[in-house]
Amino acid sequence: METSDHFKNGASPKSHMSRKFNNNKNKMNKQRLVILILAGLGVLATFLPWVKYSIWGSVSGIRFDGPFTFALFLVPLIISLLKDKTKPLTGDLLYGAIIPSIIAGVIGIWNIIHFNSTAFNMGDNPFAQVEVGGGVYLVVLVGIALPIAAFLLKNMEQQKKRPTVITIICILGFIEAAFSIPMIFWDIAGQIGNWYPLYLGFSCIISFVCMVGLWLMKKWAAFTYAGFVVFNQIVLMTMVVWNIMALIIPAIVVGISLAYLKKMD
Repeated sequence: METSDHFKNGASPKSHMSRKFNNNKNKMNKQRLVILILAGLGVLATFLPWVKYSIWGSVSGIRFDGPFTFALFLVPLIISLLKDKTKPLTGDLLYGAIIPSIIAGVIGIWNIIHFNSTAFNMGDNPFAQVEVGGGVYLVVLVGIALPIAAFLLKNMEQQKKRPTVITIICILGFIEAAFSIPMIFWDIAGQIGNWYPLYLGFSCIISFVCMVGLWLMKKWAAFTYAGFVVFNQIVLMTMVVWNIMALIIPAIVVGISLAYLKKMD
């Protein structure tokens, strides 16, 4: 018998449960762990290429505002390791972790705008081409993802069980929103129309809010996203830039969201 084997080996059910409890007790809270990982990626982004010049090649963030973003991401990294690591960050510690991250993200967006403006001014000169590097995009992505994750995971244990497919949709939605933000400030967005950057910003906000709602399993998020998809299709048709790909992915998201409507609040 399994129980007798435990006793033969000198272990008792009580000691086994005690060890299991201690292991769980020493586990790092998921919210803190995610903040630690994301902040680490933000720190790493400083040393990755922020821009690539046709003459000088790739240049890391150290030559630009990287030292500032490095210091800013170092703050949430350290905070995630303070006090009781088995409990989520709340109150002043939570805001102390997310505010520096947001500031770092804003710095990243400013650098992307600056690099794209430089590239636009260079024109088609083959010896003066400028390309934005992945490092600065990672700074923006982490700057947005860290506060979102910190808030969403804070009370995760109290939230209703969320289907895996909804979780995947939300994560992809957050990533898409993060990468769409810099596009608002690109010159090409203004060339489409003076109103388009504003509409693009509006779309990012709506998408972000809907993804937060879906993450929390709220019915209003599913209905709001479905309504926005219909509205966006009308806008694209009016601009004569509509294509089937603009409908397929949003339609899949709407279909999956509505399929789980009964499990939402």
